[in-house]
Amino acid sequence: MKTKPSMKLKMTLILVGWGIQVEQIDPRFLLLKEPMAKQPAEGRLLVEMGGVQRAWSVLLPDGIHLGSRRLRIRTKPD
Repeated sequence: MKTKPSMKLKMTLILVGWGIQVEQIDPRFLLLKEPMAKQPAEGRLLVEMGGVQRAWSVLLPDGIHLGSRRLRIRTKPD
């Protein structure tokens, strides 16, 4: 029995020109693929699946702590 190929999911956090790969999304936090450090900022979360893209404005009120992959987010009205 053949199975259908799964759709590719791509999640990216855009911060001042940086494209940061996201592994997991929750309404309250993101889990990044690689640890890093960034100051509190506003950004854009892009999710692409099967050629369809959605984007949200987000706030990183605590920034990203050195060596951490998990960061708290808040959605921001567009």
